[in-house]
Amino acid sequence: MAAGNEQAKRLSGRLLTPRLAAEGTDAALNAIFAEFAAAFTGKVKGHGDVALPERLARAQLDSLDSLKAVDAYLAHVRAHRERLGELELDNSMLWGGAYVGR
Repeated sequence: MAAGNEQAKRLSGRLLTPRLAAEGTDAALNAIFAEFAAAFTGKVKGHGDVALPERLARAQLDSLDSLKAVDAYLAHVRAHRERLGELELDNSMLWGGAYVGR
């Protein structure tokens, strides 16, 4: 868990959502990744948003077809990654991974 807390500290300035960043990095990693997953679905706002949010079928998330929607979204992001910002790409990969992992 100590290594995870160190990683969370490194991410706190860029990728943590405002609520968790304000609480500090003592929050459990499970809570951090739950909030990342919620940011991916659009239920909470993070620092920035995912890349190409209009291409993510958020209405289909949390349904049986959600993995298909995520896969289609990530394929589109990969195809257009050269024109996307680093923060958007980081949010997409981290938040999307947290969503799929939950």
